[in-house]
Amino acid sequence: METAGKKARRRRRTKIEVEKDIWDALERLIRKKNIHNITIVELAQEARVEPIVLYNRFKNLDELIEKYVRQYDYWLKDVAEINWNAEPKSEFKKMLTNFTKGLYESEIMQRMLVWELHNDSEVNRETAQMREMQSVQLFEHFNKQLQNGGSGFNAIIAVLVAGIYYLVLHRKISTFVFIDFDTEAGRQLLIDAVEEIVDFLIFPKDATVSHENPQSIRDVAQNMLDLGVEKEIIARSTGLTDREINKLKRQR
Repeated sequence: METAGKKARRRRRTKIEVEKDIWDALERLIRKKNIHNITIVELAQEARVEPIVLYNRFKNLDELIEKYVRQYDYWLKDVAEINWNAEPKSEFKKMLTNFTKGLYESEIMQRMLVWELHNDSEVNRETAQMREMQSVQLFEHFNKQLQNGGSGFNAIIAVLVAGIYYLVLHRKISTFVFIDFDTEAGRQLLIDAVEEIVDFLIFPKDATVSHENPQSIRDVAQNMLDLGVEKEIIARSTGLTDREINKLKRQR
């Protein structure tokens, strides 16, 4: 019989439980500090394991973090939810809106991005390349159905996504062009701006776009509005969205 003051022996954790504790500990540390400042010893203490346990599972801290990063697809995490049969321009805007909201709401994603930019490693290069490969189907889908009257379609995506990255990550440092993107109003302004850029620059593939005058479709839609043509017919004829047509109505 155990003596009265003797502590009960701690239950031995399973391998699955140990691994979960490691990931949970890493997430807690990431929320507290920059990823590149985390050490193996610190992580081991937070997860209540010996450092050797971590070294038995991972070659180094970079490999451990790489496996954790793969749980967070902070590029286009909603790719799997794309409705491939939906109207492409609306779906494209929805994807960018969800991406913006997801980045705002996930502190982990934000810290992952800062770590990736700070740490020029083989792990990060491989992860970035993998992200590119996973997006091939997405780009091919929208490239087949959407176009731009000037710059390449992929370049437009690159500028939009990079701008979203920067404005979300920079928002706690200061305003940007006198807009406080760390407020709800600033966040909505960013989402609205992204949608307006898509409205202005991106068109369905079967729409006629003049390279010299990318607003020609809007001119046609405006003329149809002036003639009293129904909005649904204008949308089918020009490829413009309800939002775009409503904006033309307000400008009349």
